[in-house]
Amino acid sequence: MKHIYEMVQKNSTTSGEIKALTPKVKWDKFKNDQEIDERYTITFIAIMKNKWHSLEFNDLAFLSERNNTVIVSGKVSGKEPAECEYISNTFKHSWTLQDEKIIGFSEH
Repeated sequence: MKHIYEMVQKNSTTSGEIKALTPKVKWDKFKNDQEIDERYTITFIAIMKNKWHSLEFNDLAFLSERNNTVIVSGKVSGKEPAECEYISNTFKHSWTLQDEKIIGFSEH
């Protein structure tokens, strides 16, 4: 999973490359659990839709839980392509694994 965050920080990484690493995750059908204003909050789903650039992840913490779930939290910074404003916010992602492969994702 750390590799995914490192890849996303590279401006040359495409959402297609992330989808290739996570073929069981239905990124196109994913919706956030909550109403999130993606103009002021950098969500992973918005990143996958190429809505944010110049991304940087800091203070990443990986916590393994039961049921093959890994919680990743930290701080993400970036900017929208049409805006000059640089945004930072904290995040918490849940990744579900099966046989050491990513099969699920959610963000809180």
